[in-house]
Amino acid sequence: MQDDSQNDPPRSVPHDIFAHKADSFRRRAEDIERRGLQHLERGLLMSAVEALREAIEIYEGLRDTSRAESAEQYMALAMYEQGEVEEAVQIWEDLIARGWDRPTTLNFLVRHYEELGDAQAVERIFQKLERSKRDGSGFFSDFEGVERPASASLERRDSATLLVADNDPAVRNVLGKILEYSGYNVITAEDGEAALAAIFQGAPDLVFLDIYMPRLSGLDVLYRMRAEGINTPVIVISGRPHATMVQDSKVLGARFAAKPLDFEKITEMVTDLLSE
Repeated sequence: MQDDSQNDPPRSVPHDIFAHKADSFRRRAEDIERRGLQHLERGLLMSAVEALREAIEIYEGLRDTSRAESAEQYMALAMYEQGEVEEAVQIWEDLIARGWDRPTTLNFLVRHYEELGDAQAVERIFQKLERSKRDGSGFFSDFEGVERPASASLERRDSATLLVADNDPAVRNVLGKILEYSGYNVITAEDGEAALAAIFQGAPDLVFLDIYMPRLSGLDVLYRMRAEGINTPVIVISGRPHATMVQDSKVLGARFAAKPLDFEKITEMVTDLLSE
């Protein structure tokens, strides 16, 4: 009698199929989230909310809480700016209650409560941020243990190395090529976490940070840099600058450039910053 077990599918097939489907869903969520952030940057607020909500649902299905919460932060911003203030504030408060302590979210709430004259709420949020710094939890411990090379140990560079961190691949490509044509070494990152890892590991001479990036916003990255004592020159870029985020980035020593980028002015700004 023939042994039919030889024709049985490998035991790993179901797992492989599941992994393949999960990867497919993740790529879809990332594409939708990217589109939502682009809508937000262009002022298409309703479209931004719809896209980000869809991305959140997929991330939650994948149990990717961190990525879902990052998208929630931006969805709430789009809602806030189109007049759904109470709903947006509730989302931010819920995020914080679950342990989310990104400076971007905290600053949105601080500005909101300052406008209301609610000093108690402002103090409450500042205490959360200070507690996070002191205890080394949450945002301020995400990259604990990532070693940065000492400047003395870095390989000698013939030209400056610039990091371009932007959610939009077209911006990374075009700005990167312009800077390379100007004689600089260029590295790129597509989200805030990748940008921060590149900064810690590669010590670039200057950093471009898009404001609206997944995982960590450009402002989150800038806060972490300064908290770590990294005073590398930073140029914050955005197609739709949010007043609070631009103000906070300037307080942290960054310059700002609006999209669409004027590449002649950008190269002049880079030259100026690197000569300081």
